[in-house]
Amino acid sequence: MNAGDHNTMDVPEIIAALKSGDLARQGPAAREAAEIVKALTSECINAFLSASYRGPIADGLQQFGVVMQPLLTELLIEPLDDEAKNTAAALLFAVGSEAGLPYLLSDLNRFGPADVVGQSRPFILAAVVLGKAGVAEAAGPVERALRGWDVRSDPYMAATLIDVLNKLGGVPDDLRRKLEADWPVEMRPGLPALFAQKR
Repeated sequence: MNAGDHNTMDVPEIIAALKSGDLARQGPAAREAAEIVKALTSECINAFLSASYRGPIADGLQQFGVVMQPLLTELLIEPLDDEAKNTAAALLFAVGSEAGLPYLLSDLNRFGPADVVGQSRPFILAAVVLGKAGVAEAAGPVERALRGWDVRSDPYMAATLIDVLNKLGGVPDDLRRKLEADWPVEMRPGLPALFAQKR
């Protein structure tokens, strides 16, 4: 849609046409509105890809809902960095698409307990998204990571993984006992509530 196109309406004109009750004006206005939304979505995704910190743009992208599904799905097959693909897959889940499921499961399975702590960001995002969606295949990798987690050094991420396992059926008894023994003493009073959470 070019600015010089004589058929192009600006936003106030589109809104006025949509409210007019005149079908001859409403049809073209709806098509113009759709083109604007597509163009804005595309520009937001371009900004997301070039941003040094993608979180705020990713939050905004969720507001586009299903409009962004085709564009985000295309990103999963592009030669992009892991963070971009990981976030695109998570955003797809947020708008009801499972197109990113294989990629998120791959993120969970490519990190073992020994190295997940040092590279936890994609692992944690995948775990949280899949846990919230109730994807049972995520339970095994999350449990393995939690068994190898240094909870004394990082109890907060461990708590996130416990929450994920709670959503996927609960923490096994032997793992719970191990975590209780390793948990920082000053934080142990909160453990019963943490293990009980099932959201």
